[in-house]
Amino acid sequence: MTTAPTALLALALLPTLAAAAVAPPVLPATASFENLPVPANSLREFDIELARTEKYLAFDLKSAKAGSPLSGSLRITDADNGQPLYDRSLERLPQLGALLPLPPSTGKRRLRISLGGGQADMRADMTLLPKQPQLRTGQAVPVFARRAGSDAFNERFELRLTKASDVEVITWGGDAAATLRVSAPLPGGGFPVARCESAGDAWRRCTLPALDAGSYQVSVAGRGEPVTLLATWIPIPVPSQP
Repeated sequence: MTTAPTALLALALLPTLAAAAVAPPVLPATASFENLPVPANSLREFDIELARTEKYLAFDLKSAKAGSPLSGSLRITDADNGQPLYDRSLERLPQLGALLPLPPSTGKRRLRISLGGGQADMRADMTLLPKQPQLRTGQAVPVFARRAGSDAFNERFELRLTKASDVEVITWGGDAAATLRVSAPLPGGGFPVARCESAGDAWRRCTLPALDAGSYQVSVAGRGEPVTLLATWIPIPVPSQP
């Protein structure tokens, strides 16, 4: 994973590169930025390469300053042909996250990430997650804080169904509030559609009968001691033909 200082050093060169009509730098697809400066009315751009087999691009974007909203815009395009894949205003949003479906490709694809500055300077934390841990039915997964000095956690997992199934997702443990969410991506990208959201203490439950085959995102966010996540699903029998 690209460290914040390395990523920031690459992005610091962008105004010069843009002025010289040079393509933006290519960064790892798992790039992560902390306290990334986006000055007002500026443009920060970089490219990432994804394997042909990647079907989704997941990302998280939030203000690096607690209580301060985002500003400007986020645009994701195909760097080879300019096809727009995602375009969203960030003005006054506290955070933004999406699971973006990608069009089929016969080879590696290069995506261009463009952060446009708004009327005010902004500093943002951004994480690209092209590969999310995949849940297995009946396998418990621990969810815990990963940053030193913070007890907050916010983890995302992929739940992939090859057949329509009855699904149950639960969390337990911990000593504080938590939110469990199961989402499906919009066909054209954008905010994932929440199929279930359960918030309260760490003992959360989402029951989803007859969920269609496809790829779903399971997220667990909260604070305090680690919680445990467990997903189970049973394929729905297909009626036999008479």
